[in-house]
Amino acid sequence: MTLPGALVVGCDAGTLNFAKIKGIHTAMKSGMLAAETLFDAIKAGDTGGQDLISYAQHFKASWVFDELYRARNFGPALTRFGPYIGGAFNYFEQTLLRGRSPFRLTDSTRDHERLMPAVKSTPIDYPSPDGVISFDRLSSV
Repeated sequence: MTLPGALVVGCDAGTLNFAKIKGIHTAMKSGMLAAETLFDAIKAGDTGGQDLISYAQHFKASWVFDELYRARNFGPALTRFGPYIGGAFNYFEQTLLRGRSPFRLTDSTRDHERLMPAVKSTPIDYPSPDGVISFDRLSSV
């Protein structure tokens, strides 16, 4: 989540809790931790962003890490085992074990490998806005 002179926070850093389908609170907290890290670095005289590695320590010490750690197997279980067996696994792990299973499931397939080229997709033909139920973008601004 850190690189020289930069921090990756929020949804871009993967702070979505997939089990709860929530992420605003975790994204906001990761931003708050990033602000605290930046403040400490600037206060210490580091204006080049070299001392941002402490963000990982702040993140691991927060409730966000604990919450996301407990939900770590949710998505990979659904991907690997499907909705029925994966759902049963997730029910067992989230309800009985409270996300504290002694192992970690992983999904080794990269996201872009699951995408289909646009030319193989059927285009969606949306009806024109009727001004009653649906509206054009300009009138909704």
